[in-house]
Amino acid sequence: MKATTWLPAFALVAASFPAMAQEAKPQEEVPAALAGLRFVREEAVYWYVYFGSEKEGKWMPFIQIITAKKALGGNKNNPKPWLAPGAVFFKDGPMAGRFKFIGFTQKEIKSAKTGTTHWVTAAEYEDQKPNKKGSKYQSIEGLHVGDDGASPLSDSTAVFSLPPLGNGAPVEFKVEELTNFALPPDAKTKDFFLKEVTPAKVVVEYKDSSGGTRNLTIPKSK
Repeated sequence: MKATTWLPAFALVAASFPAMAQEAKPQEEVPAALAGLRFVREEAVYWYVYFGSEKEGKWMPFIQIITAKKALGGNKNNPKPWLAPGAVFFKDGPMAGRFKFIGFTQKEIKSAKTGTTHWVTAAEYEDQKPNKKGSKYQSIEGLHVGDDGASPLSDSTAVFSLPPLGNGAPVEFKVEELTNFALPPDAKTKDFFLKEVTPAKVVVEYKDSSGGTRNLTIPKSK
């Protein structure tokens, strides 16, 4: 999850992911399987759940989805009836069943333009996607695209390549962020974890020879 320079700001609060492992140092030996791994590009879908409406303790959110090509999409049919705490949404579309509504809270926000603060209602919800399950966010009442103190959420996938075997072409494959993967991709065990994906780099987590957890940063190939 991360902010991006070309997208307008969105409001959210995200839960932390697992604690940082130690960063691999240049003199440390990394697994041979990682030696030829190249990070080709990031493929990302950005999304934002708008507050929508609130009525009698229930919520009616809606979503905006922005693909890598900046095309807009979303769930045409909002959930019906209105969401009560504990309900899973959305009902249909590309984010069907993705989130669970937790409840409402009050949040104090400050305007960068006027310097004044005021209290608004925020809807709290939890990610149900397996690799992000338990991450919690907020949608702020009245917050629109480009408003203060916000950043977008994204689902990112890294496109990797491995050196060719013999006279063949490089082996290209995709790994979704926050998932385990194997090297080569058809190996029986998934010994590596894709901890972070950005347009400029990825961070791969692995175990060193002593069983300790290490991070290897791989910049995007030029």
